[in-house]
Amino acid sequence: MASFEINLIRHQILSPARRRLLFWCMLGYLLSCALAMGVVAYHAEQHVMGATETKAETARLEADFEQHNPGEGGVARSRQTAEDRLQARAVRLEIVNGILGRRLALARLMVELLAPLPLEVTINALDLDRGKGEMSFSLSVPNEDGRPGLSASQIMQTWKDNPALTAQLREFQAVGTQRRMVDGKSVLILKYSCQPIVKGP
Repeated sequence: MASFEINLIRHQILSPARRRLLFWCMLGYLLSCALAMGVVAYHAEQHVMGATETKAETARLEADFEQHNPGEGGVARSRQTAEDRLQARAVRLEIVNGILGRRLALARLMVELLAPLPLEVTINALDLDRGKGEMSFSLSVPNEDGRPGLSASQIMQTWKDNPALTAQLREFQAVGTQRRMVDGKSVLILKYSCQPIVKGP
């Protein structure tokens, strides 16, 4: 019986040169992994050390706070107390702001009413009736030559064209006109009424 010696995997075995190349590639890969793990471990250690230092510093600050603020119940309780106080003050400030927003700033209104008029024109006899929701006032206009510089309707139109006034007052009406002598000079008294705009409830 004849025997044959046939190597069926002869072409699947790597050559020595390729085996050496594969060895060095694997060694380089393993060294790279080891280096990467070393870097990660170093950063993790730094992080842990930083966290430990931060924890120690926090404990020191809390102890210092408790020493200088006895009876506060610690930092956490003191922070909560401060937040509660700030919240209560914020609520009170909102209430005050709402009240102030509904108030009628008479001084500012008088400035706005006189702004478009000649300097010698003044406001007198201002009256605010909150029950009726009405404000009345009169203008004193010099009238030495017998003719006013602006008519009552022209003055009202300048007010209606002023957004700062129309946001606070409405329903301007000329109530009446009188001629008087003040300090020997002729003065025209122009009487007006309007309604303040109430903001909020």
